[in-house]
Amino acid sequence: MKQLSSQWLQCPLPDNFFKQLGKAHSSEIRRAIHKAWNLPGRKLYPALRNRVEQSGMLEVVTEQTQEWDGAFRYSDEWNRYPGYKSDKAQFEREVKKGKWRIQSGMLHVDMPTWLTLASLSFAQDSEKESPNHRFLKELFQLYIRRSYIHPFIQKEKKMMLYGHAVRCDVVAHTEDKVLIGETGGVQLWKVMALLYKGYTVAVLPHWTQQKVNPFIRKRLSYAFYLFSRRQSDS
Repeated sequence: MKQLSSQWLQCPLPDNFFKQLGKAHSSEIRRAIHKAWNLPGRKLYPALRNRVEQSGMLEVVTEQTQEWDGAFRYSDEWNRYPGYKSDKAQFEREVKKGKWRIQSGMLHVDMPTWLTLASLSFAQDSEKESPNHRFLKELFQLYIRRSYIHPFIQKEKKMMLYGHAVRCDVVAHTEDKVLIGETGGVQLWKVMALLYKGYTVAVLPHWTQQKVNPFIRKRLSYAFYLFSRRQSDS
């Protein structure tokens, strides 16, 4: 895939901003972010979202693969459900038969974009999800906006999959497909069910198990996997 980039994003944070904060409580990190950006309360999140959308830099590199296990890195606790082993065996058979098209790749950002996305991860007070999970959701939305023209994006969308109520992290409606983004810990059965329903599924796996401040170490590249049905398969 070609390089996808935009104008330079202005960011007031020094490169070592999150490293200096260490494993501070999320409320302390949030206060530091508000002070650094000089944006009060509820204005912080929409302001940073707009900056990323307008000027965030993203470069996408992908390749065809049959190695799909990396999509479920750090997902062991989500895949202890009854029937997981049989699901894995079935999915491996289908991959070998060429039923699914799998791409693995990296999403590369520059330092200002990384710092802004990391700030977004703490911009809203939420005990339901970790900052690394929120970061991946914001990163995926940037990928969607750089890859497709005028996508319609829904977050935390509920749907039914074979009698089970599920919540999808990000659902993007594009001109030719519905692309569902699952971030962090992901269940194999859910990805398989979405594929059977005809959706394209992107998985952005966790890069760390650190949930307090996952940005202590600078990281500008993140793995992602794209699963879809081969066009010749009906």
